[in-house]
Amino acid sequence: TKRLTMLSFSDYLRQLDAQAPVREVSNSIPLHRYYRIAQELCHQRDVYLAEDNDAHAYVVVKKLVNLLLFTIPEHNAYKQKRYQPEKLRYARVRKEAVKQLESIHERLKMFYDEQVLKAQQEQRAKEQQQRKPEEPKPQPKSESDKPRLPASQSWLNLRIPEAQDSSGDEDGDEEKKYHVGGLSGGVVMPDASLRTVMLPPDTQSVFLEYAKENTARDTETCAILAGTMKKNKLYVTHLIFPEQEGSPNTCVTHGEEALFEAQEKLSLMTFGWIHTHPSQTCFLSSVDLHSQYCYQVMMPEAIAIVMAPSKKPDRGTFTLSPKGMDVLSVSFVHQDVVQSSSKQDIVNSPATNPSILLN
Repeated sequence: TKRLTMLSFSDYLRQLDAQAPVREVSNSIPLHRYYRIAQELCHQRDVYLAEDNDAHAYVVVKKLVNLLLFTIPEHNAYKQKRYQPEKLRYARVRKEAVKQLESIHERLKMFYDEQVLKAQQEQRAKEQQQRKPEEPKPQPKSESDKPRLPASQSWLNLRIPEAQDSSGDEDGDEEKKYHVGGLSGGVVMPDASLRTVMLPPDTQSVFLEYAKENTARDTETCAILAGTMKKNKLYVTHLIFPEQEGSPNTCVTHGEEALFEAQEKLSLMTFGWIHTHPSQTCFLSSVDLHSQYCYQVMMPEAIAIVMAPSKKPDRGTFTLSPKGMDVLSVSFVHQDVVQSSSKQDIVNSPATNPSILLN
């Protein structure tokens, strides 16, 4: 029989490390947003640790360490006096994260060793069973010419755990409130490594109700999609309307630091944004693309929902692909406008699942 070799612990760890690469800093992004990314990673770490999900916790803490150790110090504003409080605070966070990474590494190794021992015991039991003589079983004459299949034999292949299915558990009822599939349900990300964003079915209607006065005046309105993480899924629980100024074609928000503070008090993470096009069709403008880039730098799963109540289709969900992020990072640095002609090559038509740039 064929024996499958078990994935070594070093290879397993390399798979986890590959999900937390060192990010190149972009000085066009304000430093406080990088610190915001660090805070979001701290929230995710706490959730994974509370759920005893060491594999995902390891990836998040490794991202946090790399961000604080290699990325943020390269920012042009890192040594500016106004960022010294954050610098001191996150130096402590970094020190704690390094210790946590070591502890998680030890637990992963212990779990791996337990799985190896279990697999070896199961292997020996199967081999002993195979060596025992079997009593002949009467076979129907019509079946006598059929070959007997050998007993299967395999070793445990340790893999990075997938998100747990909530069906049949205590969280199943909660998840039913988020209709999976379609715009008012779970937005399944095209990249399998990204987590699913869960939207309550009334997200769009609630938002449009709050925005109706602005919509009647042909003025755009925007809100932040915020929420919590549970069992490796991102649940939108709040719509946050920041201070903003709108026009028929734009919506500019203010008081970003106050918004972050409000979210921090409620332990809410940012999962994207939603805004109206009162008299335009459903698409991402050049300004919208740059805005989405900023959200997706903070949270790779961040989505952009566009509501165009006077047009058909009247709504759409968008994300940027890795290639799209590369294109936007360049145009963001130079503040370039993405022209309509080139946009046709990088934006798909909106659909119930996210449209992807540059696929």
